[in-house]
Amino acid sequence: MRIKSVVFKRSKKGLEEQLKESIDIINGSIQLIQMEGRKAFLKVIAVQLRLMLCDEIPLIKSAISDDLKLPVLSDDFKILEGIKIINVHNMFSDSSKIPMDKWLEQKICKVTIRIPFPKNIFCSKCNQHHSVKKEHYNMSVSSTAQTMLYFQCKRCRESCEINISNYDNNETVRIPIVTSTSIMSLIRSQANKNGGAHVDREVNLYDLGNFDLDSYLIPIARSVIQSIESIKSL
Repeated sequence: MRIKSVVFKRSKKGLEEQLKESIDIINGSIQLIQMEGRKAFLKVIAVQLRLMLCDEIPLIKSAISDDLKLPVLSDDFKILEGIKIINVHNMFSDSSKIPMDKWLEQKICKVTIRIPFPKNIFCSKCNQHHSVKKEHYNMSVSSTAQTMLYFQCKRCRESCEINISNYDNNETVRIPIVTSTSIMSLIRSQANKNGGAHVDREVNLYDLGNFDLDSYLIPIARSVIQSIESIKSL
């Protein structure tokens, strides 16, 4: 007989100790940010929040038997130039509390971005011009030194690319793209894509806005810790 592996399950006490360590790491990081201006520790907070809230089996659900409820977002939103965003200094309200899963889905920011697209796109494979307004294409945009538009031609089904930078303003139309940020998407973007535990070489437009919201991690973390401490002493 050959034993391939031996697996040990963490005890409830061991999971609680892990949760306590995460809280200590977050509190220490907040102190370093506020006392010494070391904003790089926002990435540390993001990773601990992902561990506690966003993993396949969140640490909070493993360590705490009670159904954790957290305060709803306040209605203190600001609207400016296509951006609707909650006030970072007045983020949560004590008016009511909701389960963790619903709390993570709350939207803290909504942004409308108008991307310039050519009014007519040209497929070099079948030598046809197509109207962007009249047709819906499987499009993607990549912006590096040049802004490239990649699309699939509906006529010949081939993949094509054009350089948007070559078009004048009167040859383009601005197409609105709406993106919103939830508490969960902010945590995951910061932890998984922006240097928390991993750095993506390419950034999707829908994640790009999340990178400017890292200061919101502190009130999010404080709300989580206060909610835990209100029901359990670790």
